Amino acid sequence: MKLHLDIDKAIAATAYLIQKAGGRYDVFVLMKTLSLADRDALISHGRTITGDKLVSMDKGPVVSGIYDMIKGKEVRGHPDALPKWKKHISERQSHLLALKDSPELGFLSVREMEILDKAFQTISQIPPYWLAEWTHRNFPEWKDPKGSSLEINPAEILKTAKKSVEEIKEIDEELSSLNMMKSFLGC
Repeated sequence: MKLHLDIDKAIAATAYLIQKAGGRYDVFVLMKTLSLADRDALISHGRTITGDKLVSMDKGPVVSGIYDMIKGKEVRGHPDALPKWKKHISERQSHLLALKDSPELGFLSVREMEILDKAFQTISQIPPYWLAEWTHRNFPEWKDPKGSSLEINPAEILKTAKKSVEEIKEIDEELSSLNMMKSFLGC
């Protein structure tokens, strides 16, 4: 099961959360909030918000492409991603991100903003020093990468959420069709 990063939605979701946090947002907390939101969207609606690949890292799950852009790295297969990102999101200042230029939030549906709101509220209630441990306990698909990173198969998330084999197969087929359509349209 493959996801396809939607750079416009990834930027919009990041900007939305930065705005909710008052204009600056901690990178570590952002990674956990986006991971939770994408996970919840996949479970409840069969697709993630950002389309980004989730990976297990030592301190919990991370949205991989977004994390690469935060570090100033290109995202494989998305040559336009980093320039778009840099137009709207500041470079990391210590451990914080801010908005440079507000992106179009219309890429997000009302349902996706509600999922982001819920994830923001959940993560905001957890002390940052306990956040890694919390994600280890609450993301059963997370595996200890022992200092590296391990890709999290979206099907594993669906299995831990008790989705049936038929439901997982249907979601996989939908995602494959969506990905094929996006690649055909050049999205």
